[in-house]
Amino acid sequence: MPPCPALPYVQVYGGGISGNMMHEYEGWQVAPFRNPLALPGGAPGDPPPPPADVDQTRVPRYNNAWLRAVAYQMLFTFQTFGLGCFTTAVFGINAWTSALLLGSVAVALLGPHEPRLALTASVDGQDRPILPLSVSLTAVFALNVVVNLVAYAVFFTPSIRAAWPPMLLPWLGDLIPADSWLLYAVPLLAPLCVAAGGAVEGYFAESRFNQWWHFAAFVILLLGLGLHGVLYWHLVHV
Repeated sequence: MPPCPALPYVQVYGGGISGNMMHEYEGWQVAPFRNPLALPGGAPGDPPPPPADVDQTRVPRYNNAWLRAVAYQMLFTFQTFGLGCFTTAVFGINAWTSALLLGSVAVALLGPHEPRLALTASVDGQDRPILPLSVSLTAVFALNVVVNLVAYAVFFTPSIRAAWPPMLLPWLGDLIPADSWLLYAVPLLAPLCVAAGGAVEGYFAESRFNQWWHFAAFVILLLGLGLHGVLYWHLVHV
């Protein structure tokens, strides 16, 4: 089946929906960190925790490990689905793209949520979870990232090559000839830039609650989105 140009939009809107869900309450960004898993009364046979400790589990008041785990699981489920849709849009609906997309969705939705990645960052003397994703979802997400990067190179490189070198940066033609295989790496700058912005957001901003880190992540993400605009502009006009 030929490529499906509508499918890449799933990645844009799917990622946006999950991002909105993750920031549903802004206390996530500025509230003190509390982990309800560490509260007394969590084990069978323990006496019930005092009211003050129960109050620490209230989602609107604290940043906690449970909410982050749920939010990240949903975020990366949407991202995995979006990556698979883009790959299917580029290579068409066939046996291997269908298996990749449907298999990834099945693992993301039905796969085990334990064990999870144990990545933490020490902030104010406290270890905070950074990427509490299930190992099963991490595996299918990583697979889709690799295939998606190949799809970017296949999809965008011909139009980039036709317009090479860039009008504003003509000296790039001396560094990378139009027939060089290195030109396949140029379209990858856009998704990698978006990924870098997401990494800054997840590792720094959502653990340290410093709004300057949010600003840095926003700038990097905006740069990545701008590069996507350039890629699609060339695709249409070249």
